[in-house]
Amino acid sequence: MLHRQLLECYSDGSEFLVLEMTRRAYGEKSWVHWEAGESHAELREALEHSCGTPVAVGPYPIFWLDDSDDIVSATVPDVNGIVRIGIY
Repeated sequence: MLHRQLLECYSDGSEFLVLEMTRRAYGEKSWVHWEAGESHAELREALEHSCGTPVAVGPYPIFWLDDSDDIVSATVPDVNGIVRIGIY
């Protein structure tokens, strides 16, 4: 039922982002799993990969635009104040 409601919100060809709301871990490393796509088939597949995990679903963020009232870029240092390049 929920899949059908989400599919109605996004036309086939609209970019989407599915973001898991809990962190995954492997040893000392952890990350937040996400998937993106543009088709209903990709959205269904992304939701199936996260089955049983709370997710947020929305339009894919437009990262390449300049800062505005809706978009604010930032550099976030770690707990020691060091900025490290890479995926957090």
